Amino acid sequence: QFGFFRGGTALRKNIPYDGRFTFVRMNYTTAPGGFFYGGQPAWAHGYPLAEQNLMAIMNEVTYLAPHIEEINSLRFDDPELARYPIVYVIEPDWWMMTDSEAEALGGYLQRGGFVIVDDFKGRNFRGGGGWDVFESHVRRAVPDARFVDLDVSHPIFHSFFDIQSLKI
Repeated sequence: QFGFFRGGTALRKNIPYDGRFTFVRMNYTTAPGGFFYGGQPAWAHGYPLAEQNLMAIMNEVTYLAPHIEEINSLRFDDPELARYPIVYVIEPDWWMMTDSEAEALGGYLQRGGFVIVDDFKGRNFRGGGGWDVFESHVRRAVPDARFVDLDVSHPIFHSFFDIQSLKI
C-alpha cells in the first residue's frame, strides 16, 4: 500500500515479511473530526518517527535486531497481519471498525496476537476519552472478552522497569 494523507504526507510503502521484528502500526478509518497535523488521520499521530525511535531503543537494549527505519502499516483485515505478533493502535477514540476488521481482530487475538493501544485522549482531550470506543471494538471482536484492572503490585510493572505508581 502506498498513498498520501489528505495533507499530502506520504504513507510509506510496507516492506515484505522477512522474519525480523517489524513494527506494525494499524491504520483504520478515522472518525469525523479525527484528522489533524496537516490532514493526517488520527492513526498516523507521530508516524513513522515514533516507531523508528522506539525500534532504535529496542535495538540498543535487546537482542531483537528489529527493522529500525522500515515501518509497516496494516488494517486489521489484511491477511499479512498474521505474520506479525505485535501491533500498535494509537488514538483509539477516532477508530472506526468494519465488521470484517472486527472479525479479523478477534481471530488475531485468539491466535495469540498482541495489540498495544496508546493515547486515549482525542475527543474529550482534557478529560480523557477513547476507552468506550476501544472497549466496544474489543467486545465486537471478542464478545467474551473480560477487562481486568491491574494494580501496581502486578509483576508486569516490575519486569523491565520497576514502576512504583500508576498515577500520572
